[in-house]
Amino acid sequence: MQTKRQTLSPRTYHALQLFANLIEEARRHRRWTQRELAERIGISRATLQSLLKGDSSVAIGSYFEAATLLGVPLFGNDSGNLADLAQQQQQRMTLLPGKIVHRNDENLPGDDF
Repeated sequence: MQTKRQTLSPRTYHALQLFANLIEEARRHRRWTQRELAERIGISRATLQSLLKGDSSVAIGSYFEAATLLGVPLFGNDSGNLADLAQQQQQRMTLLPGKIVHRNDENLPGDDF
């Protein structure tokens, strides 16, 4: 049985390639072997090799852990506290509706075609 591959938009593809390359550059700068980094992340060397190629099937947590271990900035904030940013985002989320319901009203604003 063949596995269906996810099709990525060009922007997503390039972002993933950039992230993988930043991780690889930091690994080489620290002079860590692939085996060392894989062990620190808790993944196999084969999975790390896929990560370093920008493979979208690798868990995002593995990308984030590699970046964190190597000092690659996440979310453009290398000196800020990500826990604070996450808490601020959660507070903003509480202002939004918890559930989105689509109505089949014929006269909704903005639906004039």
